[in-house]
Amino acid sequence: MTSQQTLVATIAQDAPSGASVILDFKRDVITSTTITVRGQLEGVIRYKVETTTSGLIGINIKLIISENDRVLATIRRRDMLPDQLTFSGGSSMSLSKWLKWPKISAFPVTFEEFGQCYAWKRLDNDRIALYKESGSDEIAWYNPSYQTYDNSGERIMCPAFLALKAEADAIRTKILISCILVVQRMRAKQRARNSVKYSTTPTLGLMALTGSNLGGSF
Repeated sequence: MTSQQTLVATIAQDAPSGASVILDFKRDVITSTTITVRGQLEGVIRYKVETTTSGLIGINIKLIISENDRVLATIRRRDMLPDQLTFSGGSSMSLSKWLKWPKISAFPVTFEEFGQCYAWKRLDNDRIALYKESGSDEIAWYNPSYQTYDNSGERIMCPAFLALKAEADAIRTKILISCILVVQRMRAKQRARNSVKYSTTPTLGLMALTGSNLGGSF
């Protein structure tokens, strides 16, 4: 197969009504991606998400979120201790001190900024939306990527995006950081559930280990 044959067309998803700023994710790999602002210097990277490790066995995992090469936040992942969050120019603190998950359910996830509490809530199809805690209207949305096909059967990728209303753009940085962390944890829990399902179902477990669908080619 030639490289030309493997190219996939990309079409931006439509933004929700009322959105004034749309951040488009180059890749929907939330631990390593670049982000552009739709309609502003098209294709120029504005934000970057990177994961770094140190040591021979990949310990000391850090998630770094930056804007125009200026670090906005660093999250240090730790196995036995709470994850640490450091905002640019600030001191390190426990991640859970800023971003708060409920003890039993996965949502809502809340954070506070300028005395106002905000809550991420899960919608359908792995979408999430942000609300002021005291309000019922969505002020930001995250839609994951998905693929579709055109009339000729060619595959089309629709990248993930984060859309914000004008009132939310004042705290865009904190919304972006919290969104990335919420989606990461949501997907980690999904992988954990899938792992349990595979390990407790012999056929599915074999499929997961061998990469086979046991019924023909993909």
